[in-house]
Amino acid sequence: FTIFNGVNESFFRFSAQEIADLKKTHGIKENQFVILCPRRWAPTKGIIYLVESMIKYEYDEKFVFIFAGDDYPNFPKYTKKINTLLSEPNLKANIIRLGSIDISKLNKYYNLSDVVIIPSIMEAVSLAALESMATGTPVISTNVGGMPELISNDVNGILINPKNPDDIYNSIIKIENDSALYENIIQNGLDTAKLNSWYNVALKTHKVYQEL
Repeated sequence: FTIFNGVNESFFRFSAQEIADLKKTHGIKENQFVILCPRRWAPTKGIIYLVESMIKYEYDEKFVFIFAGDDYPNFPKYTKKINTLLSEPNLKANIIRLGSIDISKLNKYYNLSDVVIIPSIMEAVSLAALESMATGTPVISTNVGGMPELISNDVNGILINPKNPDDIYNSIIKIENDSALYENIIQNGLDTAKLNSWYNVALKTHKVYQEL
């Protein structure tokens, strides 16, 4: 039996005014497209492929990339390599680094963002993906580990190949340009989060014990 992490749906919703205030704090304009990557800077999290995509495709000033968990100290060489890439002169996109923040702050950035990206090369079933869905923020994730059990491609999220900067770029542009797909993924993601509320997770767990 696979029992996913649960998510508290009500905890992740904020008012439009709260999100507008947060955008103002970071200087994010209404016409900008915000991509949040809430992953530790560890090799298994695939951050480097997102950064390589940023360099290769030279996203313009319309795009804002927010990194949460970027101060993870366990892999200094990996972090140094990413920082070197982020110093490339042809990078035009806006970059915001939040460091490690707790969920009470991170949940606001889920709401602030237009899409959440999980570029991992190894993953179980990401709690961040469920949290994103609970905010109504579409998820782009690599097709690894347990993620295909949670996400159906182009239904409640987008699945891409791991270690693939091209797929990252194409999926971001795809979801930005296709408003019908975007809205469909939002609604289906909300439904997925509801199915995996802590209440429903508790019911599933209880059912497994009863059957055993």
